[in-house]
Order: sequence, then structure tokens, then C-alpha cells
Amino acid sequence: MGGGQRRSRRSTLQAWGYYLLALMAWVTIVLVVSVLGFIICRSLIWYETNPLYHLLNWVRDYYFFVFAFVILVGWVVISYYFIARPNQQLQALGEASGQLSQPTEEPIRLPPAMKSVEDQLNLAREEALRAQQAAREAAEALAPLTRSEVVQVIGTKFVLYRPSHKKDKKDKIVLVEGRKKRP
Repeated sequence: MGGGQRRSRRSTLQAWGYYLLALMAWVTIVLVVSVLGFIICRSLIWYETNPLYHLLNWVRDYYFFVFAFVILVGWVVISYYFIARPNQQLQALGEASGQLSQPTEEPIRLPPAMKSVEDQLNLAREEALRAQQAAREAAEALAPLTRSEVVQVIGTKFVLYRPSHKKDKKDKIVLVEGRKKRP
């Protein structure tokens, strides 16, 4: 297993641990609040005319269902939080990849939790910009030597156009086939 895979596995296990810790903390908080509420409500004198008396009586009668409902709602909220955060990071990474396909001078920005990925993407962006600039310079240097014009530079490839001076090929574009590379 490489260093990147170990880091990724460690990060995944850490996120999973935080998720389980958050769930256990939620269950503990609900248990403590319900026990404290039960103790406080037992120590007070309640009158049947008080509307809160009827609500608390109902909660006491259906304690298991109320407890399960509150735990379930907390579980859904915690799960949403732990799923939404990586989803937002993935969305930011997708947008950054789009920026990488058309590199500009503006650096790529990602959330602070993704600083190392941001640095790697910015290095790739700078390398692509340097390669594109080198291709443009090569095309501009080669154009006068071949008496042609720079038509287009895409990435590290460029297209030069040289008009023909032969009458039979006048105003025709002729593609020059390059040698095939050996595998």
C-alpha cells in the first residue's frame, strides 16, 4: 500500500470514527437529558389543570417511542452532515478540475480541509501553463523559419499554416502526414 493510499485509508477511518463518536454522543445526550428531565419532573408538584402536565404524562406513557423518535431524528441529521460535507468537497473538486482543463493565471481555491489537494492541483495548473507557454513560444519561433503563420496552439500542440506558391495547389490546404510512432 502506497503512502497516498495509507493516508486515504487513515482519513476514511478517522471520518468513520468521528461519525460513530457523534452518534454515541447524541444517544448519551438524549439519555442524560431524559433522565434529568424525569428526575426534575418527579420533584415538582404538578396540577391537572397545567397543560404541560398532560404533555409530560403522554411522554412518560410513550417514553420508548419518543426516545426512539428523538434518536432517529438526531441520527438522520448527523448522517446528513457527515454525507453532505464530503459531497461538498467532491463538488468543489469537480469545479477545480474544470479550471484545470482550461488553466488560467488565477489559482485554484478549495475548502481548507482540502489544502493538500489544492496545492497539487495548483502545481499541475502551473505546469500546464508553462507547457502551453513553451508550445506558443516554439510555434512563434518556428513560424518565421518555415515562412508560415501560427494558426492555433492547444496545450502542447500547435498548428502552422503556410500558403502554397504552386499554382495547382493555390488556396488549398494540404495536411502533412507525420511519421507514425513505434509502440
